[in-house]
Amino acid sequence: MNTGKKPEKIQYGDYSTVGKMLGMSRQNVEVTLRRPDARRHQEVQAALKKVIEARERLINEHKKEQ
Repeated sequence: MNTGKKPEKIQYGDYSTVGKMLGMSRQNVEVTLRRPDARRHQEVQAALKKVIEARERLINEHKKEQ
């Protein structure tokens, strides 16, 4: 799976969040990411990237406030 992010950046709940964003099940998100030829692969990849970036941004903002 090539999400543009290292696999260790993906955390528990990310696939569920992407699923909620796109109206898909968590399992469907996982399968779609494993299939680069899937119709919604790029859409799922982009949503996962947004989830990871948003989480990292929130964590960094919180650290700056302390």
